[in-house]
Amino acid sequence: MLGLVVSLSAKAQEQVYDWSVKHKAQRSASLFNIQHIKTDKAGNVYTIGTFTDSIHVGGGAATQLLVGAQAAGGTGQYDYFLTKQDIDSNLLWIKRINKRTFRFNDIYAQPYAGGFEVDDNGNIFVGGSFPGTIDVDPGTDSLLLAGPVGVLGNAKSAFVARYSTDGELTWAKQIATNTVLWFAPCYRAADVNVNHFKIGDNGKLYVSGYLLEATAGDTLTYDPGGQNYQKAFTNTVAKNRGYWAVIDTANGALQNMKFIKGEQPGSMLRFKATPVNAANGDMYVFGQISDTFDIAMEGQAPHNVNALVNGSLNFNAYIARYDSAGGVIWANVMKAKTSTPFDFKVDGQGKLAFYMGFVDSVTMSDQASYSQQYVQKSGIVAGKLNSDGTMAWEDKIDFALVNDNEYTGINLSTDAFDHVYLSGTVKGRMVPGAPVSTVYSHAFTRKYKDDGTLDWTMRYGNTSPLIASEAVSGNYVHVDASNNLYTSALFTTSQFVINPLETTTQNMSSSALRSSFIAKYTCADTSTTVLDITACEEYVHEGNTYTQSGTHKFHYWSAGGCDSVVVLNLTVNNIPEPFITINNQELGVTSAYDTYQWLLNGQAITGATQSTYTVSQNGSYQVVAGLANGCSDTSDVYEVTSSSSLKGTTIAQLVQVYPNPSNGMLTLKAPVTLQWELISVDGRSLLKGKGKTQTIVLSDYAAGVYLLKLSDQEGNFVKTERVVYTK
Repeated sequence: MLGLVVSLSAKAQEQVYDWSVKHKAQRSASLFNIQHIKTDKAGNVYTIGTFTDSIHVGGGAATQLLVGAQAAGGTGQYDYFLTKQDIDSNLLWIKRINKRTFRFNDIYAQPYAGGFEVDDNGNIFVGGSFPGTIDVDPGTDSLLLAGPVGVLGNAKSAFVARYSTDGELTWAKQIATNTVLWFAPCYRAADVNVNHFKIGDNGKLYVSGYLLEATAGDTLTYDPGGQNYQKAFTNTVAKNRGYWAVIDTANGALQNMKFIKGEQPGSMLRFKATPVNAANGDMYVFGQISDTFDIAMEGQAPHNVNALVNGSLNFNAYIARYDSAGGVIWANVMKAKTSTPFDFKVDGQGKLAFYMGFVDSVTMSDQASYSQQYVQKSGIVAGKLNSDGTMAWEDKIDFALVNDNEYTGINLSTDAFDHVYLSGTVKGRMVPGAPVSTVYSHAFTRKYKDDGTLDWTMRYGNTSPLIASEAVSGNYVHVDASNNLYTSALFTTSQFVINPLETTTQNMSSSALRSSFIAKYTCADTSTTVLDITACEEYVHEGNTYTQSGTHKFHYWSAGGCDSVVVLNLTVNNIPEPFITINNQELGVTSAYDTYQWLLNGQAITGATQSTYTVSQNGSYQVVAGLANGCSDTSDVYEVTSSSSLKGTTIAQLVQVYPNPSNGMLTLKAPVTLQWELISVDGRSLLKGKGKTQTIVLSDYAAGVYLLKLSDQEGNFVKTERVVYTK
């Protein structure tokens, strides 16, 4: 087996290009954006995003046209699109969650799918914010959700919905706020934002986001007309308030909801929460605060944090760990002129991988003495924090090209090795440092190993030479449970390579004013090996001992993150241990077997293949007993000498064991002191003792057949008695 493991590890390589699918705009007014990629256990691929006007969605032999809403005068209104592709990229279906109202503010308050999760069975969970009215049922029926109306500003409502693996609506819940008279005849409303989803290891859906400018008179309602949970705000100064909610995935019922206190003069933007683990209820939060702000949840002790610049609206990213009640355990602020949280994820070791951006400069610090400052016009940093808030590692993303000067991050993902994958966009000038120059933008995907060592970077765009006005923007990166890698990007440019790490390249080119792609990179030589193993009594694999039949799967990972699978179909057969019995000069065996071979001094006795053997000379006797299932076992040695044979035979004839069958009390009588051992039929030693007259208690054991092995004080075998216990 060791040789097999080495072979499998050598075969599995880095992810390589498998397939790609291209979407494209139908007209010049068409805009679209892939906002999330997820996969299910079967390898199906799901995406969600927003679009205006109409788009062609690729996958399979032909693309499908998805037509969205179009306001008067040709101004686009954003709708959601939801797609499912099979493991080979074929488009299975596409759904539209569409707008039903058209107002001026709706154009600028673009809906966004902040939450997206897919479980192993392909159930889809979507959460987002929207202005106006949308229909969350993509089927023939409709379920209309209406946001605030008649308001100044970009007030939005939010929704959480579950769809089946076929894209049909299972349930949907709205998170709504009321409208409040601002100054006649204008109204205002708090804006509800969904920033993050996570299905916990308890199967619950954790939803998080923030409210924009909640103040006294504002009321948040979860599921108006249904469960109708309400939260009334009493603060007299408008505050942005983070929240997290725990939702039952079966029916959308709200089980818990907590809010940031939001006291002190500062404010908050972007609030993402994810469970550390469901058992202790702790949560990690990645958010953004300004000035001085109390980040504790309501009802908990204050925990004020500070941005770099007090008294301003310059927001700084912060990471914190909360206990189950919402109290802050620790918090780190990434102090900068502006720092922005992009994404975070808890890895398999309980560490928190994070991804953030900054403007001008940033100081990275932790709960200990770690401090690192970076200076850049527009930069991004990725890293990991230990569970106690100390820095495990961090790195500023910086490419070697001197023309690059602006970096923007999108999201991160982790694989089975806890390696970190990033997506983002790098922009630069054709003339470095020039105040006026043609610019370009390239999407990228980057991988760090678990310890922070940079592994590789894929850059989507031409660098040798640079092409003026080339525009490729990163969308999303996702790694599934088998370490297949998925990336996406939006582009309005000429041809570029989407597998730049490989010698045989694949080109992507635009055939419309705007296009996007989703690509899959998989292991070229991932293999599954099936082993059918039959063993006797036990089987040892990778240091683990298996004593029962069953099927076991083992993953072997390469350093590149690709896996091979060994399926062990194990059959474990058992054989009762053979014990030699004595009847004068005839040796026998306590149990019946299919085959026998008697041994003298370790050598097979020719023709001695019956259940008994008559001794004709002194020596060390054993029997090898076998069953039809292929298992065999060898008895202990029985020594035969002229004196011990006679002595053993005489003693064996004089030993009394009664009553047999026994109802729980067994008596042993012998003319000399004997050693005795009670043994189960499967060979387990149960009781031991020594003496001439002994009482052996069987009542602690199950009714059945047992063996009583007897030896003299020197350890010479005397006899084995078959005992039947009936309760």
